[in-house]
Amino acid sequence: MTRKAIAMPLAVVAAIFVLYVAFVLGPNSSLSEAQGATTDTVIQAETMTLSGPVMRLTTNGTEVAYYANGIASATYTGSISKITLDARSEQCNGAPVAEVFVDGTRVGSMSVTTTALAQYPIPTQANATSHQIRVEFNNDLFTSTCDKNLYLDKVTITSQDSAGPAPPPTGSSTTLVAAGDIATGGIGTPADQTAQIVEGYPTATVLALGDLAYNDGTQSDYMNKYDPTWGRFKARTKPVPGNHDVDSAGNYPYYYTYFGGVASQVTGGNYSFDVGTWHIVAINTAYCGDNNSACARGSQLMNWLNSDLQANTKANVLAYFHHPLFSSESTYQDSQTFVRPIWDALYAEGADLILNGHAHLYERFAPQTPQHAANANGIREFIVGTGGTPLRSVGSVSANSQFRDSTDHGVLKLTLRDGGYDWEFLAVGGSKPDSGSQNL
Repeated sequence: MTRKAIAMPLAVVAAIFVLYVAFVLGPNSSLSEAQGATTDTVIQAETMTLSGPVMRLTTNGTEVAYYANGIASATYTGSISKITLDARSEQCNGAPVAEVFVDGTRVGSMSVTTTALAQYPIPTQANATSHQIRVEFNNDLFTSTCDKNLYLDKVTITSQDSAGPAPPPTGSSTTLVAAGDIATGGIGTPADQTAQIVEGYPTATVLALGDLAYNDGTQSDYMNKYDPTWGRFKARTKPVPGNHDVDSAGNYPYYYTYFGGVASQVTGGNYSFDVGTWHIVAINTAYCGDNNSACARGSQLMNWLNSDLQANTKANVLAYFHHPLFSSESTYQDSQTFVRPIWDALYAEGADLILNGHAHLYERFAPQTPQHAANANGIREFIVGTGGTPLRSVGSVSANSQFRDSTDHGVLKLTLRDGGYDWEFLAVGGSKPDSGSQNL
């Protein structure tokens, strides 16, 4: 039997199966290609266990009102791939922030920015067991005359069937979003605006390129600035620290405490991981600006990096660290020469990409050598110091610089694929000032 002869029966079977999903499983089920079916479970807020100053509205039984430091919780059994809040707010001195916890671990937060009901999704992952779901609101601006209140209508839990996501096929791509120099303030600031861009890519790995919480990386800086903004992606963030996350004695006030195991202090904050045909290296240069020997040949950092690259078996290499070797930004230019040994090691390995922050602009360079010579087989450097801190102007244009943007906050979206990569600079406001592709 030929393929043409069986094409119509297969189409009919597929159509019947889709109709089965839509009408038998119900309107809350959908079909996700290569990932199995997903099912939504709706928990009405008024059925949840309430504690603190939280109440069921007497005028609208479908909502729970949070007035200050309240909690609504419920037990759910099954896998979790996303939790969505239907909520609205009253705003005074800023929008209220809701936090979502699964089994005591905060999986995300969101600023409830509209006075009409809207959906606020948080991608997360949990196995098919019994879970405690908790929605909290901490109102830190309670006054007698002006307040911000949160109103929760329902919590929707999306679960995936036991088949789970299919493993990525050969030739598949991986999406990363990256920026550094992020949080000088909390909700409503440019850090919150760039976080809203990241929210549009709920399955992407987030690379945080240092200087994450200004001015000094303290607990207060992280919890009041970074956590309400980019902290909502903590579970999928791969960070490196910057000079504002460390003091002049090499101490990290809160960086390691906040990020925990993913930022391995045992290896000096350096680590690596693989995606597809790519080896990705996270390098801690935070202290190198105060102590150049920390990045010198023979240092702990360089010994770790050389060992890591020696063990690499992947065809392509991306590295990211805070300080750029080359920059057109008016403050730094090409002055951060203490990272050249890192470039030398990566160039010898045949690395393809380096991502940096520190310079407060976006800049893309042509592939080049550590000696600043254009070379088609060299390393392309991206600077993405546009996560939220005030931007700086372009000074003298550095050699091999191909594109510069010193007016837009935004994030870099990278698509890594077998034999190449694609990039887009996604600016606050929706524009894409820079994009392109490179085959390797």
